[in-house]
Amino acid sequence: MFTEQLIEMVIVAILLISNSVLLGCFLVLNFQFFTARRTANKHRSDDIGRSQFIRIDNQKWLNKFPRFKKYLTRYQLKKDFSYPKVAIIVPFYNEPFANMKDTLTAIEQLNYPGEAVFYLVDDGSTNESTDKVKEWLYGPKKWEYQLKVLPVNTGMKGRVMDTVLPLIDDITEVIGVIDSDTCLEPEALTRTIEALYSSPTHAAACGFIVPTKADESLLHFAQYHEHIGMLASVKHAQNQFGLVNVMAGAFVLHKVEVVKELGGWGQWLVEDISWTYKAIASGYTMAYAHDGIAHTICPSTPSSLFNQRRRWSRGRIEALKVAWSISKTRTLAIVPWLIFYFQSSLLPTVILAPLAWLFDFGALAQFLIITNVLFLASLNIFTFLKFKKTLNLPWRNLPKSLLLSFFTDLLLMPANVAGMSDELRQKNKDWITRKAVL
Repeated sequence: MFTEQLIEMVIVAILLISNSVLLGCFLVLNFQFFTARRTANKHRSDDIGRSQFIRIDNQKWLNKFPRFKKYLTRYQLKKDFSYPKVAIIVPFYNEPFANMKDTLTAIEQLNYPGEAVFYLVDDGSTNESTDKVKEWLYGPKKWEYQLKVLPVNTGMKGRVMDTVLPLIDDITEVIGVIDSDTCLEPEALTRTIEALYSSPTHAAACGFIVPTKADESLLHFAQYHEHIGMLASVKHAQNQFGLVNVMAGAFVLHKVEVVKELGGWGQWLVEDISWTYKAIASGYTMAYAHDGIAHTICPSTPSSLFNQRRRWSRGRIEALKVAWSISKTRTLAIVPWLIFYFQSSLLPTVILAPLAWLFDFGALAQFLIITNVLFLASLNIFTFLKFKKTLNLPWRNLPKSLLLSFFTDLLLMPANVAGMSDELRQKNKDWITRKAVL
């Protein structure tokens, strides 16, 4: 009896935090809390950083909460905003050239008003991908490209990114990365730069990652609706507070001055998560550009998806330790989102429901499970409706995506458990070496 009560108490505590996060997302997304669009004309210039910001001045109540003010203050870019010079890294390892060619073609079609340099970095490929890239580089190109060939495979994307840091000139203000199987829409770079510079405290910004090949298999369909559903809705809500705690590594931009201060990415298993946590713990905020759309190829087999999510899961534990060592107070802002992640990863709703019946949980636990389902469904519906026109989503996909959203967490639970176990046991990280096809 005591064991059953203890299990119920733990589940209730976890669900209270998880549902609070979901409720916050629901309120922010549907009622636009802490925004100031209706009084956008009342503003003043801020002499901060590049002096490109206009602070909306209708939030006097924020003065009562100075510790949270930088997370809730809203900014707009000045009309004469000058777009900075950017350096974009495109790392690749044995990438099929058909994928890489699509990525490079999309880069050529970018409509970015500023200056940009693209570093194509071969991480020790053993196939003909480098020769194909050299052939593609012949002839006139819209942008400047530099090809860098590493003699030996580093095994980690972050290490590849670190090799480019010494090549960046003094006038480059932004450094980013695009995966070699990711295609940006023409306005994606511009929109994400605008998100990055929408606040002087932002250290990085990521785009909206949309998986391709959604109609090829159930596995692709599930990942597609996971990315445009729950993952997108959570990022959209987090963006209202500058606390986007996972930068999508397929397309992300960083301010060079912050990278110089905090260091690069090479020491971590999952560089995008760990660097983000480190930046938040150091007092910076993060941005998300829902209109900076990037189409990427997701894992196409169960084993490759298992390895990806195992790596992501381990990366969160690694990132938490990094952030906690820097600032325990600031890391607490991330903890509720982590608890929500752990709940959905280790105790998904499709498991909690039968547990409640098996152990005869009380009314509070049952209520929290039901509200958890309703919140998850509402957030998925919100993002479906938001992006229905942009992504040309058919109505018939809505019930499928809702159903899959609950079972995807269950199917990925073994990978999440394995990843957390790997980090807690400090297991060797050799298994993460990047392969030609993920």
